[in-house]
Amino acid sequence: QIVKAADFDSVLTLVRQKRTELNSVNVATALHRVAIHTKRNRADRDRMLRDPRFISLLDSVQECAPECNPRSVSDVMWAFATMQHWPPTMLKPMLTQVAVHLKSSAFEPQHLSLIIWAFAILQCKPVKLLEQIEMQAMSNIDRFNMQNCANLLWGFAKLNYQADALLPGLTARVTSPGVLSESKPVEVSDLAFAVAVLGSAEKDAPLLDAIATRGSSAGILPSFTSRQVVTMLWAFARLRATPPGAILSEWVSVVRASHEAKPLLAADQRNCRRALEALGQETEWLDPPKVEEEEGAAVAAAAEA
Repeated sequence: QIVKAADFDSVLTLVRQKRTELNSVNVATALHRVAIHTKRNRADRDRMLRDPRFISLLDSVQECAPECNPRSVSDVMWAFATMQHWPPTMLKPMLTQVAVHLKSSAFEPQHLSLIIWAFAILQCKPVKLLEQIEMQAMSNIDRFNMQNCANLLWGFAKLNYQADALLPGLTARVTSPGVLSESKPVEVSDLAFAVAVLGSAEKDAPLLDAIATRGSSAGILPSFTSRQVVTMLWAFARLRATPPGAILSEWVSVVRASHEAKPLLAADQRNCRRALEALGQETEWLDPPKVEEEEGAAVAAAAEA
């Protein structure tokens, strides 16, 4: 019933009605579902966070935390990160349960990657747990798919955790046949960001080439957003590496066309400008003439004619 509920209000109603019957899986699923239902609607999310039924659900999650299985732990962490809501009362019970399952090596690759991703979003950096997750990821690296790899590395990079032991193995995994070829734009740009923060142009040259190729017109460039392309430009510039062949020109053309259609956000413009300057590319097009200047130029041209 919880999974089939049409919206967050329906989920919370069910939770209130069945509160005494719910187990740890049920409450974790309920939290996961309300996060999904409010993911793209901030007004709904803000309203839900003030709802007494939601607060009651949080109490249930806290009570059931010691019984949460590995999947439930990752579901709960993902939900809090997606809602960008991390109650202080949840910190100790959830981190304790993460530690419990790490000790028994019970987490699957997708659980580890989602937990790291959630830690990064929530700006939570339990270093001892990160070290254990890194070690367990190393021992299971062949079971990580592209999404797992991207989430894990991106999370470590956002937390500025130098996963030096893991990076070589994860790079080998991503560049192995059939892995990066199945990647989505968000995974490619997240990988680029992570390598720029955690890696180096020399050690990670094969991965950088693979990222550039996947993000080229011969790959899936048309599916990228301008922000994702800016991220790749920024990553290569940070590492003082140049995308191979005509790929740099392709990226610049995509971002320029997007900017001319709709100006980039201020942060993206700053990152793009710095990257282009570092890569020896012109940046004038990031500052198109103002309407008044264009009209003045047109009048002057007409007068001269």
